[in-house]
Amino acid sequence: RHFFGISIDKNSALTLACPVCSISLIDKAEKCPECSGPVYKIQIPEMGILEGCATFQDQWQKWDIVDRAGDRKFVQIDISDTGSGIPQENISKIFEPFFSTKGQRGTGLGLSVIWGIIDNHNGAITVQSELGKGTTFSVRLPQGEIINDLR
Repeated sequence: RHFFGISIDKNSALTLACPVCSISLIDKAEKCPECSGPVYKIQIPEMGILEGCATFQDQWQKWDIVDRAGDRKFVQIDISDTGSGIPQENISKIFEPFFSTKGQRGTGLGLSVIWGIIDNHNGAITVQSELGKGTTFSVRLPQGEIINDLR
């Protein structure tokens, strides 16, 4: 159940159509928020929908979690700061054990431990960051059932 994302190489040509039926994965109705270019959408069963800009060299990408339990209710907690932000090249690494940008001051275990706790509770954590503007972590956890059995 360990998942960080899907790497799509923006330096090579990308064909986003089914080779069997020629259905395109490009959504012409939506535009990239950064360059107004075309957007691709890839649905991955039981994982979510990966969206991104289909324009060469654009870095915009978004991951939407699909609720695996249908109408099951989730609680979402957003934690934001107005700090320096996380460079795009580090976003896919921040939940890996021992990854740190702090050198000797950090162990690189904090976010990997948090990811493990959230995953063990059937939740999800996502991150959006912009350099110079800050970062937002969104934690989604399923609502539990209230048990009124006090014996």
